[in-house]
Formats: sequence, structure tokens, C-alpha cells
Amino acid sequence: MRNSRLAAGLLIVLPHLAIIRGSAFEESEVRPLLESYCFKCHGGGKAEAGINFEEFRGSLDVWRSRNTWMRVRDAINAGTMPPEEARELPDAARAALSAWIGHTLDNVDVDRLPL
Repeated sequence: MRNSRLAAGLLIVLPHLAIIRGSAFEESEVRPLLESYCFKCHGGGKAEAGINFEEFRGSLDVWRSRNTWMRVRDAINAGTMPPEEARELPDAARAALSAWIGHTLDNVDVDRLPL
């Protein structure tokens, strides 16, 4: 049963994700995922828990708000986000988003940081 859920999740998520290096995806794919699964509570003028993903434009924003993104990653990994009453984030998307956040937090591209 779990494998069929994972397969169904992949069919839903893969059009939105460009899976690379086995666990992460392209930065350009993060915002559409957040819009689909997170903006109901964290966008459109709403900022549950002080988090508003509308302000997210890319990895520079992750680096600037490191503590917030560590909280986001922890909530995704713990399965507390999205909450039960929200649209379920497929396992493949959950793993890919968590990996992208971790990779981004751990690999700051100093050449892209503003002076």
C-alpha cells in the first residue's frame, strides 16, 4: 500500500519537480510547490507562525532567513506541516523539499550574496 501511495505521489509531484542528484530539485521548482501546498496558511497576506512564503524568491531568501527555514525543514521532516486538515504533501515532495532546504542552508553561494 505504501509503495502505491509513493508511486501516486510521484505521478502528482514529478511534473512540478526536476529531480536531480537523487534527492534535491531545482530552485525554480520550490515556489510552485509552496504555492500549491503552503500558501493557504503562509501566503496571500497570511503568515501563520510568522512565516510568509510569498516573500520567498530563491536561495538568497533562505540564507537571509536561516532560522525560519530550519523551522520549516524541521516541521516538514516531523510531518507537522502541512497540518492534517490541509492538502497532504506527497512523500516524494516532502523528501525533495527537505533535502533542498538542507542543501541550500549548508551550501551558501557567497558569490550570489549582495555586498
